[in-house]
Amino acid sequence: MPLTQEIDDIYTRYCLVNKSIEDLKQITNKSLPTLRRYITIKEYLSIDLYPLLNQRKQLTISFAELLCKKLMNTYQQELVYDNVKNKKMNQKKIYLEEQQSCQICCDQSSTHEYMECCGQWICSQCLFQCFKISTIEFMYNPLCCAFCKNLVSENTIKEFTGSFVNNTITYSRDPWRNTNAWKSLVTSHKQLNTSTYLVNLYYLYSKYMKYLTDNPDVKDTHHIGPCNKCLVNKYKSVDRFKEDMKVNNFRNINFNINIAKVRKDCAIDEQLKPEIFVCDKCTGSNIIKRCPHCGIKSMRPDGCNYVRCACGNHWCFVCNMRLPGSHEGHNVHYWNGKGSSAYDDKCRISESTDRIDYVLKNCNCSSCRSRDGAPICATLDCPNKIPCKPYKTEHGRLMKWGIHCRECSTI
Repeated sequence: MPLTQEIDDIYTRYCLVNKSIEDLKQITNKSLPTLRRYITIKEYLSIDLYPLLNQRKQLTISFAELLCKKLMNTYQQELVYDNVKNKKMNQKKIYLEEQQSCQICCDQSSTHEYMECCGQWICSQCLFQCFKISTIEFMYNPLCCAFCKNLVSENTIKEFTGSFVNNTITYSRDPWRNTNAWKSLVTSHKQLNTSTYLVNLYYLYSKYMKYLTDNPDVKDTHHIGPCNKCLVNKYKSVDRFKEDMKVNNFRNINFNINIAKVRKDCAIDEQLKPEIFVCDKCTGSNIIKRCPHCGIKSMRPDGCNYVRCACGNHWCFVCNMRLPGSHEGHNVHYWNGKGSSAYDDKCRISESTDRIDYVLKNCNCSSCRSRDGAPICATLDCPNKIPCKPYKTEHGRLMKWGIHCRECSTI
């Protein structure tokens, strides 16, 4: 009897006894080590290598078992076999050990992913960590190859996460990815419902990718991420959302979370934090203020407090003061300490700091020039046509204009 036929017969019996190897031992004359070897080979060996077991000179059962235990990716098994099939067993083992090493983390792993973009291999654990960080953290980044930085294809991610859907069952077209052993190894979780978590990550990732597809210019000008306020409103806390992602089926997860944008030139990487990712709906976009230059009524743009008015001038949405169109007005006016930026509802005027505030004391733009350099009263329905009066020091020297006219400042 061919060896593969014998293995198939043993495995059929194994399934009939509900995959109880102890019960299987009772109805066969094979030893437990042999039964475990047959089951391992049947479940994990590449289907292209499997028929070669019938010809001992091509593939021995001991090397087939070694391939299954050292490498779970069947494509990698085939590549390794082609490279070592004519070598001695000790050389095969050395080569197998080399193939288990990940070039990113330098750890030994039995499961690796092939990067089609550049032909490199990365361990599945590293790819999972990269995917999780780019998707579940407060700022979203498309998943790119760790070697060549090209975008990882959505189909590759779908295979990796097992996100193909057949009725109510999610699966990967790579059979070895559907095993609990692979899922637990990749995510380093024994108790976690890893299949659910991987699929949920994929659906959240797809939401971000669709947003970028619909808004192709955003990725060059903005950081994007889930709206922090939406998450808190729907899940009570961000941590609760992350926990639900791990245990709830994707159909029970509320992915209708608005995406928030943060301008890249407003907040550098060191200033990014979850609190500043707030969508237009949650920013209280009904709050309207008046441009101190031309008087146009404006809403806070993109969550950034540095307003670029249609008149071509700039001002602060927090303190309503006029600012220069430079780095000092755009960034420094809002910097009050580590992590602060124009996305915080604070500035050097609102915090009464002793630092230079870079507020324009007088403005020579076409709008302000007609008022002798004074701004327009910040009161939306100011009854006066005249500009607001300047503040003065105790010595009577003109320092800067205020934001309200004399009449409105007494209301």
